[in-house]
Amino acid sequence: MSRNESTTDASKSEAQFSDFHRRMEQYITDADGFLNVPHGTIATTFSDPDFVFVIKMCGVVEPLLRKAVRENVRRTFEHPKVSTTGSESLLKAIGDLTIDRLRKILYEFGGIDAKTNAFISALFDIRHRYAHNIVNVPLSVVQLCEKIGSEPSGDKTLLRKLMCFSKDEASSALLTAHIRAIMYYNIAMFLGNAVHIAKPPPVPPEGLLGLAMKEIASGREETPDP
Repeated sequence: MSRNESTTDASKSEAQFSDFHRRMEQYITDADGFLNVPHGTIATTFSDPDFVFVIKMCGVVEPLLRKAVRENVRRTFEHPKVSTTGSESLLKAIGDLTIDRLRKILYEFGGIDAKTNAFISALFDIRHRYAHNIVNVPLSVVQLCEKIGSEPSGDKTLLRKLMCFSKDEASSALLTAHIRAIMYYNIAMFLGNAVHIAKPPPVPPEGLLGLAMKEIASGREETPDP
């Protein structure tokens, strides 16, 4: 490859990444607006310590998941053959569902793919460790995942789930060193699509979040349900 070709390829890659980064930032901005928080609230979490970053990101993801489940149920009840006097009670009950149950509902109904399901599960797993034991606060995401994985019944695949990569890819030291950025972009893609669904537009034929998650699902290998 000539020097000119190499320079052209590098410039093209840089432009593509810049475009990707702008889209991610727009997704984050849209989520700020949807959650009615000041502009830049979510983006500034990237500079926070790992434990703060994780807790804040879970605080962003949870209300969007809850809204998606509620919207799915509401639309189901709008169908004349499904209408019931208990509709409002069930919609209110969604507010009491745990994040784990919300995630499983969306996955079981095809709303999110296996790797998105695993990512959200892993994100909240480490969030619980940070939130419920102050000993874990100084640990980085990588250190906390390694600590959990070293336990007799601990999940040894947390890092891979957080990065949404295959086992071989997730073992790369380079990727592990940039796990915060990878998590941030995974969250941004999820938010961009989830906000679009939760507002909501007409439900796509693939099911709630089905069409919206194509960008996240594209090129991913399936990961077993955690």
